[in-house]
This record gives sequence, structure tokens and C-alpha cells, in this order.
Amino acid sequence: MKTTNSFFWGALVSVIFSLIMMSCVPSVPKVCRYDSPHSDSQECKSYVGSGWNETLAQADCAEVFPAIPGFAGEYSNVACDTETAIGACVTGVGTPEEAETWFYTDDPTVAGIAPSACENFAGGEWRPNGEVVDPDPMGELMQPEVQNALQSDGNVSVTPLDCSAPDATYDCVRQMAADEEFFVFRPLATPPTTGLIFYPGGLVDPRAYAPQARALAQAGYLVAVVPMPALMAFNGINRAQLVMDAFPDINYWLAGGHSLGGYGMATTEGLLGLPGP
Repeated sequence: MKTTNSFFWGALVSVIFSLIMMSCVPSVPKVCRYDSPHSDSQECKSYVGSGWNETLAQADCAEVFPAIPGFAGEYSNVACDTETAIGACVTGVGTPEEAETWFYTDDPTVAGIAPSACENFAGGEWRPNGEVVDPDPMGELMQPEVQNALQSDGNVSVTPLDCSAPDATYDCVRQMAADEEFFVFRPLATPPTTGLIFYPGGLVDPRAYAPQARALAQAGYLVAVVPMPALMAFNGINRAQLVMDAFPDINYWLAGGHSLGGYGMATTEGLLGLPGP
């Protein structure tokens, strides 16, 4: 019995010692690097969940974009550089399959799209690396044509008044996007029954479309130009519904957009059943 007990306690001590030693050994990074086929910018995917082993991580890296046959990343055990990244898209948060994809770019368009692409397409959680501030595309001054088109008169009313003022800075527009507000050009001659919802292009100040919006309003249409967070329609892709809810007196809605705004609106059209202009 004494021999058996000695063996048992010896084995238990050995197991405990092994577990302690394993906990002291740092985890080896499992990493996949590649240039994104969508943005041409560098990305680094780190397999951080407990469910990833070398075999599974290498297999995922070999088909990091399953929709693109033959596209593979470069697998290594060198950790991603988190200092120079603009942020990370974290998928499988809190699960054994959790992974962090770090983004590296100086392109403001890519930086603006990254958060919404992460959340809407990858189903992940965007974690910015430091403060993210969208650029001021028009500076402190607007062209006279834009300034004039933003002013209300006897034919067209333009709201909100504060952000339509000639001395309004982009900070006002930035706050509109945060508050989910929009510029409205309303004809005054007769009550409009048809409206147009317009999404601006990427990195374009929504006020730049005032001359065209005003011309449509003078023709009898209600026009809503929708500011977007970080000047990217992907960051507010379903805001057309907010416009529709705000104007129940409009019987017919048209949808439009410029560049990335047009792409975003096309996605919204599918969701809401809006016809294009």
C-alpha cells in the first residue's frame, strides 16, 4: 500500500510540475500575412483563439479568401505588428475560433471602409488603434455655387439651417452624421409626392451635391442628401429607411448615389425595394 501511495503522489507531482512548466512557456504566434485582393493594402491575421493549432491555422492561411481560388497568405510564427496598424477586425469574439486581422494603410478610403467592411461583411468587431478622425474634405470655405445652393428662398427650403450656412464648418456635417440627420431640399411651390434619397461618394462632403439637389427640388422633388460617418456610405448603409420614416407624406421614393455611395445605395435598394432614378 505504501508503495502504491508513493507512486500515486509521485505521478501527481509530475503532472502538476508539467502543467506549471507549460504555463510558463510563451504561446507561439500563429500568423497569416497577405496583401488584400480588395484594397491592395497589407493585412495580418493572428489566430488567437484556443481552438487554433498549427495545422488549422496553416490550412486557413492557405485559403484566407475562400471566394478567390488559389489566393493564399504567408504563414509564420512572427507576431503581427500592432503598433502601426489602423485597427483590427476581430472575428469569433470570445470563442475558440477568435482571430484578429490587423489592417495597415495610409489610404483614407481604405481606412474609412475598414470598420464597416469588418462588421457588415466579415461579421466581426472593429477595434480602432487610437483615435479615428474623418478628414475635412472642403476645408473652411465652400465654393460660391455650393454656398448659394444651400440657401433657402421662396422656391426651395434647405435644412438644417446651421449646417447650410456659408460659414458652417465640416464639424457641423460630422455631427449630422453622428446624429443620423440629413440635408433636405424641399420644393415650396407645391407639396412634393416623390422623393430622392442620395448617398454621397466616398470622402466627399455631402454639401458638394447641393447644386444638383436644389435643381431637383425646383423641379418638384423632395431631395435628402445623407451625410455618412467617416464620409463612407458603408458606415450608414441603411439610413435610407430613416429618411423614408421622416417623410410619410411622400408616396414614391427614388434612390441614388455617387461612386461608393451608389454601391451602398444599391445594397439598400435590395433591402428596401427602392427603385433607382
